[in-house]
Amino acid sequence: MQKTFQLLRRGDIEGVRQILDRKPEEVNAVSGDKPKRDQGQSLLQVAIKSGHLDIADLLIDRGGDLNFIEEPTELNPFCQPVIQTAGGRAVFDCRRMIKRWNGQYEMYSSKEKADQSFKVFKKMLELGADISQKDSHGGTLLQTILIETKEVLPFFSWRTKETSDNVLITDELRHDLNRIYDLLIRYGVTSEEISVYYKVPLKELYQDSPTMEFLKRLDPSRSL
Repeated sequence: MQKTFQLLRRGDIEGVRQILDRKPEEVNAVSGDKPKRDQGQSLLQVAIKSGHLDIADLLIDRGGDLNFIEEPTELNPFCQPVIQTAGGRAVFDCRRMIKRWNGQYEMYSSKEKADQSFKVFKKMLELGADISQKDSHGGTLLQTILIETKEVLPFFSWRTKETSDNVLITDELRHDLNRIYDLLIRYGVTSEEISVYYKVPLKELYQDSPTMEFLKRLDPSRSL
């Protein structure tokens, strides 16, 4: 079993495929104690988390559990449904221009990577992944996606209400984020949630920040 995780971490899709051909049940293997960062997580979860989306796609096709959530451990008390891992990854891989130390902007990610992450997330939803699952803090899929969205957008100071120029909101970034939020709309997700961490409505929490541009797409009164 650990060999499968080792092959996965190396991005060896053919090695993983060969193991699944011999042992189809391995598709839902759960990592042991080593490496600690993967402890208790499924192959699909680790594939998405580590950015090996081609292997994640293979695991989904072979019947990987789309509703897996690991058990809490002393080392890793936070647990997250695999669909939230996929949603967060789709946001993380969005194309964006990041300001470097020399003041120049450089593209992070690529169209291929953004498309691949979105495809995996979309495929899981289409195959029936449970979007109502919550993480061990009570966070929803939307709240996971919002947290990741905040990270890929320009830094916003909650104290001064000022927005940094560390990231440029380009047409590519808008395209990649908008399709994620439009996908949530298709599955009935709205902006009418209370933040599990701050106990205030999400629209109030994000109202002055760049994230609000995308959250408001989920407003029930908005027609696309």
